[in-house]
Amino acid sequence: MKIKKSKLYFLYPIFFSASMFLLKYYVDGDQIFYIKLYNQYKVTEFFSVMSVAKDLVSSYEPISAYILWIGSKIGISKNIYISFMNVFLLSGIYLLLKKHKAKWYLHILLLSNFYVIVLMTGAERLKIAYIMLVYAALFGGKIGYMLTFFSPLAHLQSSILLISIGLNNFINQIIKKKSLKIKKRNFSFYFFLVIIMIIFYFFLYKGIIDKVQAYLVFKGFLEIWKVLFLLVIGLLISKNRLRIFLMLLPLLIFSFILGDFRVNMISVSIFIYLLLIEDRLKHPLSIILLLYFSIKSYPFILNILKTGNGFNGWLI
Repeated sequence: MKIKKSKLYFLYPIFFSASMFLLKYYVDGDQIFYIKLYNQYKVTEFFSVMSVAKDLVSSYEPISAYILWIGSKIGISKNIYISFMNVFLLSGIYLLLKKHKAKWYLHILLLSNFYVIVLMTGAERLKIAYIMLVYAALFGGKIGYMLTFFSPLAHLQSSILLISIGLNNFINQIIKKKSLKIKKRNFSFYFFLVIIMIIFYFFLYKGIIDKVQAYLVFKGFLEIWKVLFLLVIGLLISKNRLRIFLMLLPLLIFSFILGDFRVNMISVSIFIYLLLIEDRLKHPLSIILLLYFSIKSYPFILNILKTGNGFNGWLI
């Protein structure tokens, strides 16, 4: 993949400045606790990091906890440290769009997407998980698999994505009548990943149970309409309808059980990525949807400037 580095270098200060501006005003809501966490990490020793994370932000994910701890411990201002992460995230999105030769207007729509703004500001741990997922898609191969499989250790929500990927791969193997046996040349790699994930999920077990109990709502079918809408649009314009159906099906189930707020971002991300790699984001229906998410960013940013919390007062 050949990228004009000069253009990306030009975007770095724009990404950084936008991040610093938003973070300067985003001081309420969850950020109250993350600011407290970051300050507490200055006097926290290595082996106490997870206990502090659990106490202050109910976090069980070690990757996010230790990444934030490193920044605090070496004395970098929180907003500057998070802004560097945001530059890394936005640059990854830009490179992913360039990799798939997306049109210039799709760059604007994706970088101004509501969920991207949320990741930049209010979703600290999920941001780190998304950085891993974006670069997993960018690199592909074994590095991509590693980053994807370890992303739940940055935020448990990305576990939902692993379920979608697993269901899609499993069903496709059956349909294509392929052997379910792993090729010998890949056996050691997959075996290593499975063992590592079992170990990590053993340590995260309590965190998973706590999160499910906290968000378990069973609100019913009203919670699935947004994912269902994405699925219908995807089926209308996708070149691979089976894949988009299998990837979004688990999200319907999780929306029904946990409520749509917890899974909407993953649903939209899957939808956008699958259409990106199919070169179908330029379809009129896709553009209308992306335009909606960009417009949705405006009241969110306005709330940040007015109240210090983008989620105050509304959410559609």
